[in-house]
Amino acid sequence: MEDNCLPVIMDLSFGNPSLHIYNKTLDKWVREFFSPSSPYTSFEELVFTNSFPHPEISLEMLWKELDKLNHLWDDIKQDSGYVAEKMELLPNGQGMSQLFSKGNLSKKVTLLVSEQVLLFKKVTRLIKNHIDTIIGMSGLPVFDEHDINAFLTRKTNGNTVDELVLVSGSSKDYEFKKAIVFMDELLALLSEKTIDIEQQLTWYRRYYEQEMCFVADGDMEVIRQVLASGETADSMVAKLKQYPKLLEDSGLNDTQPDAWVSSLAECIRQKIKSHISIRKSIHQDVGTIYHIQFNGQSKRLVLLANGFVINFFAKHEKGVKTEYIDPIVTMQLLGLVKLATTEKAIEPGVYRMAQKIKTEDINLFWKALDDKSRPIQF
Repeated sequence: MEDNCLPVIMDLSFGNPSLHIYNKTLDKWVREFFSPSSPYTSFEELVFTNSFPHPEISLEMLWKELDKLNHLWDDIKQDSGYVAEKMELLPNGQGMSQLFSKGNLSKKVTLLVSEQVLLFKKVTRLIKNHIDTIIGMSGLPVFDEHDINAFLTRKTNGNTVDELVLVSGSSKDYEFKKAIVFMDELLALLSEKTIDIEQQLTWYRRYYEQEMCFVADGDMEVIRQVLASGETADSMVAKLKQYPKLLEDSGLNDTQPDAWVSSLAECIRQKIKSHISIRKSIHQDVGTIYHIQFNGQSKRLVLLANGFVINFFAKHEKGVKTEYIDPIVTMQLLGLVKLATTEKAIEPGVYRMAQKIKTEDINLFWKALDDKSRPIQF
């Protein structure tokens, strides 16, 4: 989903078909979405999960539910000026979208049936809004320094530990690779480990360019310009001479110019240490936990299975059990055979198993497994 979409997850247990559209939660969020004073005015679409009736609902009942929505749309017109235009049904019975317009402006409210999943290209905004679990499914990086920055800076109530859990659902650790590398960088800087000055400067340039929270202070913009002034020590020294206050505040006036760059690097390192501390703990059969203190706030970043897919992590399981993975792989193979041999083309998309496979087909499939398969002998 793009970042102009505001998702609202309705409280409906998995597998429980929704028979009603209108409820107080939907009413509240629709009114908030269209309110001129809303913090969500930049969003163009409001999406509700578990909000559109199950496809098996009768047309008569569906009409009654839509009639309730029409009263809400009338209120929206009166309050915000947005007029309900056409309604669009989503493909494969996934729900509906109601389009609104006001002059040259347009917005959309989308209602999805139960068991639909929302996918996001970027999670920074979600983290700021206190989401506590992120599941990476793409095999591509979905979590980086900006997301960690959002996690560190979001406020918590009371003395509770703010926790964010990262889970990989693919077969690689690519989703969180950037985060792992970044956290290891910070751990190295926060330790007493000797780090090459050039390596430090490379990291610092990135931190200041991205305006990371642990280097944010009154000197941030000036230091950013110094770090960006060039790759050589001479160019940085020349730039530092333009900022006598920075030289004074950083204590560089007491050193020779040829030591300014290394002294500035140490100054930045100490500044980072004053804002943040990190302790890394590794838990067998669980993963890695980063215990973080940032400006007095307690944070915990949990990397289940160290970023790898959790099915293959725990030593006592040694991967997915044979009785589970064999049917899965077999059905994948049968699916490929079906795609390769079917006379009628199957349109690309996600299909519900219950709509495409009959109960007797499943029973026949399991019987064949029982008859033809045998447990592995050790």
